[in-house]
Amino acid sequence: MAGLAASPLGAPLPDDGPGHRRRVRRAGRGLGGTPARLARVPVVRRIEDGTATLDDYRRLLLNLRQQVVDGGRWISLAAAHFSADLFWLRSAAIQARRR
Repeated sequence: MAGLAASPLGAPLPDDGPGHRRRVRRAGRGLGGTPARLARVPVVRRIEDGTATLDDYRRLLLNLRQQVVDGGRWISLAAAHFSADLFWLRSAAIQARRR
């Protein structure tokens, strides 16, 4: 699993099962093309080139609110499953979620 060793979560543990390793690889592939896909979204292009309007920002923020709420729940759920040696990272994730 190249690339995981540089992650703050570290490399997979020796006792991680093949299902866990497969899910981590799948998640990495899913996120890999995200910047290129975002660059094709019209409002993102307008933000990047400086032509976005106030109405663009309002629509963007209105539509992102529920994702932010749901994302906070996912962060807390994920942090609850961090191992004891990553307690510092768990605490940081939970503190960031509360802000």
